[in-house]
Amino acid sequence: MESSELRFLILALGILFVAAIYLWERHKSAHAQRNRRKRLQKKIESHHLKENRHHSDENENDTQDGSGNGSREKPAWYKHSAHSARSDEYLDTPESLSDEMEEIEIESPSRAEVILSLSVASRRKFFTGDAIVSALYAAELSSGPMDVYYRYLGTEELFTVVSMVNPGTFPQDMSRFRSPGLSLFARLPGSIDGEDIFQAMYETAQLLAENLDGALLGFDHKPLTEEALDEMRLQASTMPAARRRVRMNVE
Repeated sequence: MESSELRFLILALGILFVAAIYLWERHKSAHAQRNRRKRLQKKIESHHLKENRHHSDENENDTQDGSGNGSREKPAWYKHSAHSARSDEYLDTPESLSDEMEEIEIESPSRAEVILSLSVASRRKFFTGDAIVSALYAAELSSGPMDVYYRYLGTEELFTVVSMVNPGTFPQDMSRFRSPGLSLFARLPGSIDGEDIFQAMYETAQLLAENLDGALLGFDHKPLTEEALDEMRLQASTMPAARRRVRMNVE
């Protein structure tokens, strides 16, 4: 065999050897990735199972609409709030473990929607428009879509504030506006845990009542009692954030 043919044969064998090594490494990598995904999926399923077990003893009555709206046609601001985006909640993980863990997004178990509401009613006949605007901004509420006010966390809506005058909206010119009261409501699950949303809404209602010299009412439009407050807090505590991010060790 001539030297040139021998060199060509050695070169061809070398190329085949390198190709074989490359294909084998790709196969190992794909196999490892499939196993990693399976482990990750099992962890997600395990997380959902724990969530479902945690909430399995809840009463169906917790799903009742506390606002008393029934089956009537909902105004535009109500429908908008129902479709507002929800943010992710990040669960803290020790910095030392961050390199060994992967951040993933998980959905909380499907839950029936709960609506919690509070109201602030005038002790006289009505609140003036100027007084309402001043109190809303003092409570760090912002005007938004559908001509109502919202409490935001970043860009996400936590709860909504509307007028007691149908259809619940506020006009652009508030100087001549009058309303017998304001209603605050939160739709759960939301962008953060329900108990945190309700607490923020309750504190806001207290501040509005103080600044407007109004009466704080429950969802039944009667003076808010400790019993009714505890009941709403209990409902809120059963509603975790709709979506969250967690870090899981998938090795």
